[in-house]
Amino acid sequence: MRTEWRPRIAFTVAAVISAGAVAAGVGLGLLADPGTDREPGNPAASAPSAATSESVPVTPDFTASPPAGSVQALDALLLRRAQAITAGDLDAFLADLDQGQDDLVAEQRMLFANLAELPVGSAEFARRDYRAPAAAGSEGRALVEARIRLDGVDPAPTVARYRWDIAIEDGRLVITDIGVNETGAENPYAPTPWDSAPLTAVRTPHALVVVTTESEDRAGDLADAVESAYQRSRDLWPADVPDRFAVFGTSRRAIFEAWYGTGGGALGTGTAGQAVPVATCCATERRTLGDITSTHVIVDLDEVGSGIELERLLAHELTHAVAQPRTVLGNRLPRWAEEGFAEFVGVQLRRSYGAGSRWPEVVRDYVRRGGFTGTLPADADFYGSDAEANYGLSVQFFEFLAQRYGPSKVSEFYFGLAAMPDPDLDVAIQADFKISENRLLADWADWVRES
Repeated sequence: MRTEWRPRIAFTVAAVISAGAVAAGVGLGLLADPGTDREPGNPAASAPSAATSESVPVTPDFTASPPAGSVQALDALLLRRAQAITAGDLDAFLADLDQGQDDLVAEQRMLFANLAELPVGSAEFARRDYRAPAAAGSEGRALVEARIRLDGVDPAPTVARYRWDIAIEDGRLVITDIGVNETGAENPYAPTPWDSAPLTAVRTPHALVVVTTESEDRAGDLADAVESAYQRSRDLWPADVPDRFAVFGTSRRAIFEAWYGTGGGALGTGTAGQAVPVATCCATERRTLGDITSTHVIVDLDEVGSGIELERLLAHELTHAVAQPRTVLGNRLPRWAEEGFAEFVGVQLRRSYGAGSRWPEVVRDYVRRGGFTGTLPADADFYGSDAEANYGLSVQFFEFLAQRYGPSKVSEFYFGLAAMPDPDLDVAIQADFKISENRLLADWADWVRES
C-alpha cells in the first residue's frame, strides 16, 4: 500500500520579477511588489512577469551582475537559487549565501535536500519588499515569498514569507540570514515542514506522508493509518473530494507547534493534530472560496498512539482537510459544526472496528453536573474550560441526526451548511430534515438528557 517516495528533480522554477518596480541604481526605500495581490476572477490583473529556468545560466555569473544593491541584482539572485534547485546544483544554491554563516549554510543545505525528497511540482521565490544595503558594509533587508506546490496534493503553491538579511560583499549581494517574517499584520506562514528539519517521505494511494527523520520509524505506521482513515471515512465525504492529501508528522513538539506559523501554545496542550489551511499563491479558478485552496495535516506523533486512535485522529483531521477548501469565502461556520462533524467521522471509524466512543459518557457527566443548557456550544468559549464537554455535545448532535436520519443525510447536511455564504441553521435544517431548527434542537436536548 505504500512505497518510499524518491522523486527526480524535474520541476519548473521561476523568480518573480516586477518590471514596474525596477529602479536604476541603489534603492534605499522599501520597494513593494505590485504583482502579489490580484483581484478575484482576474488572473491577469497586475500579474508580474516570470523569468523561466531557461533564461539565465544555472551557475551564477557574477561578472554579468547588475549594480550590487539594485532590485535587479536581488531578482537575479532569486532566479539563480531557483535555477539551482531545478538543476539539482547544490553548490549554486548555496553560492549566494554568506559562507561565513555556518548555521545559515547548513539550514539551506537541509532545505535543498528536503525539496529533492518531496514531489515538488513548481517552485518560485518572489520579492515582496526590498530595502537595499546602501553600500558595502551596510545591511539591507528583503521580504521574500517562497511558493512551493507539492505535485498531486496542492492545487496551488503554498506561500511562506521570510525575512532575508542582505549585504554587499566583494561587489555582489549575499544573504547573511534568513528568518521568519515576524513584522506587520501578515501571517508569516512559516516555517514550513521542508525548511524545519530533515524529512523522509512515503506515499500511499491517497496521501503524501512526510516525517522528520527522528520519527522515521513511525513513517510506515502513519502512512498505513492515513490510508485506512481515508478508506473508512470516504463515504461520509462528498463525491468530488481530492484523492491525495499531504500529512506531516514529527515527534518534536517545538517543530509541530511552529509549522506554518501556527503559533506555539496557540495549539493547546495535548493537541495531537491539526488541519492547517495553508496560504496559497496567485489567482486561481477557486479564488471565490478565498485564498485557501489546500490543507495540510500535521501530527505530533508523541501525542497520539498507533492503531485505531491514530486512525481516528486522522479521520478527524482529513475531514477538516476535505471541508476547508469547500467552505465559501466569509462563511462563519459554527465551531460545534466544524469540530462536531469531524469528530463524528472519527467516531464512525472507531465503530467500523467495533470500538466504542467516550463522548456519551463525557456528555452524561456534563449533564449530571448541571452544565447542559439545552443549546449547542457557542463559539466564544468553545475551546475554554468546558472544551471537552463542548466537543462531546457537538459530536452527540451529529450522532442524534445519524440515528434519526442516517449518516449519509448527516454528511449532506454538514457540507450544505459549509457551502452557504451566510450559514443559516434553520434554513439548512428545514431543507434537509423538513423540521424547524427549534423543534429539532428541542428533540436533541431531550435525547441528550435521556441518554
